[in-house]
Amino acid sequence: MPTQTYCTLDDLKAILGSTAVLRLLDDNEDGVTTSLEQSYASDVIAQAASQINAVLSMRYDTGSLASNTWCRWCNAYLAASLLVRRRGNPADASLEEVVRSYRDQLEQIRTGQLNLPDATPEGSKAPAVSNYRTNLGAVSPICLDRD
Repeated sequence: MPTQTYCTLDDLKAILGSTAVLRLLDDNEDGVTTSLEQSYASDVIAQAASQINAVLSMRYDTGSLASNTWCRWCNAYLAASLLVRRRGNPADASLEEVVRSYRDQLEQIRTGQLNLPDATPEGSKAPAVSNYRTNLGAVSPICLDRD
């Protein structure tokens, strides 16, 4: 099953600018991106989406989030950061600040402190805790205390 992605190359261009995206993809610097060079954009988008899906799939059906605006921009910013750093270049501080903010929000979603905007959780997938009462004189020494 392919990775559910949320953004496109146009979203990366909206963040970085068309010229910067061309410069970051065009390894042979001929001013045109080959199909291999175009695949680099698809790869960073998929890599960023995998990181997002690893968190969101614990509480949400990722297939139903394809049009979620928060997911789109989270995917786009994470992918833009990966694209900038693809050849070992440092990312701009303002880009990294936005990426850090999205990563913090993902962590809060993972821990249940934050809900994904415009999405409904599937139900609690968090571990449940049961309190057991011991009665060593009974046939079944451990009983579930439903209170």
